[in-house]
Amino acid sequence: MKLQKNTSLALYSVLEFASDPTRHISAAEIAAKYDVSPHHLAKVLSELARGGVVESVRGVGGGYRFAGNARRLTLLDVIEMFEELSSPGAGRHDGGERTPVGRALGVVLAETAKAAESVIEAFRGLDANILVQEFIKEAEGSDLRCFVVGERVVAAMKRVAPEGEFRANLHRGGSSEKVKLTPEERAIAVKAAREMALRVAGVDLLRSKHGPVVVEVNSSPGLKGIEEISEVDVAGKIIEYLERHAKRPKKVNA
Repeated sequence: MKLQKNTSLALYSVLEFASDPTRHISAAEIAAKYDVSPHHLAKVLSELARGGVVESVRGVGGGYRFAGNARRLTLLDVIEMFEELSSPGAGRHDGGERTPVGRALGVVLAETAKAAESVIEAFRGLDANILVQEFIKEAEGSDLRCFVVGERVVAAMKRVAPEGEFRANLHRGGSSEKVKLTPEERAIAVKAAREMALRVAGVDLLRSKHGPVVVEVNSSPGLKGIEEISEVDVAGKIIEYLERHAKRPKKVNA
């Protein structure tokens, strides 16, 4: 799922407050740092104040300050103030990657370079482990799954994200369709698998303005979706590869 703008602003704000709970920060200061409207941010801060996360400080040097428990407040607590995450059979604290909660916590999309710098700085201040990736806007929520076996791409498909999502994984409700890869895309997929020392891999690519880029290399890719779309017996291709390259046991003389 893609977080609503108010949710992202709330997360940015809480990261700022949590990095120094005693500091008073104005809405204008946070708005300038993340390049957003002060008026819009003020509404978000008011909602956080109603939830007891921050409190308003009046007078000279006033603004807002952190009011929650820095050790107990989680990003999920903040997200739930602005998003509906409930789903059948999913508990509130179920953070599995395939649950609504897990999807919400998995990725924070920074809309501008300035916002990205501030988010990274805030996470570093919290000593959190993060992975930063470029957002390829021109991919428009689609990616290419290339199934590599040995030194060849044996099957491929294009995956398209559902409305409101920017990740195209099928288990997130994305759709898939046949695709014709370019020679460059095939070569990059094979090279990516080789660099990871994998004989069988699912390599995910995005079509960017500066050419194909590798998003992920999967060591145990699923077969169902790609076999149905590409109409290729991928499992058979893997077996054929193993038969050609399997080392036969040496004969032992009695």
